[in-house]
Amino acid sequence: MNSGEKYRDLRLIGGLLRILAWIVLVLGVIAAIGGAVALGGLLNAGFLPRLGIFLAILIATGIVNFFQLYILGTILHIAIDVESNTGASAANSAQLVRLMEGQASSD
Repeated sequence: MNSGEKYRDLRLIGGLLRILAWIVLVLGVIAAIGGAVALGGLLNAGFLPRLGIFLAILIATGIVNFFQLYILGTILHIAIDVESNTGASAANSAQLVRLMEGQASSD
């Protein structure tokens, strides 16, 4: 059983986390733009510094969440690839040992 079949669900979760990361980033940008438009009327009331801080926090939160989700999805894919490569390496090493034992016994 190869790792593609063995960890199919885990690979799916990793892919879904990457997709969710992009959705979070887009929604964060949309929320920041929507917040700027909705709070634009407060500019005349002297709330400009508070608006800037609010939008900066909103954008920063979206970016941080994007990176967390994207990196987690990537780590899942890397872990599956490492397991697959480790299994292939072990099989190749075992085959090499058998070949070397065969040569040693024929000498």
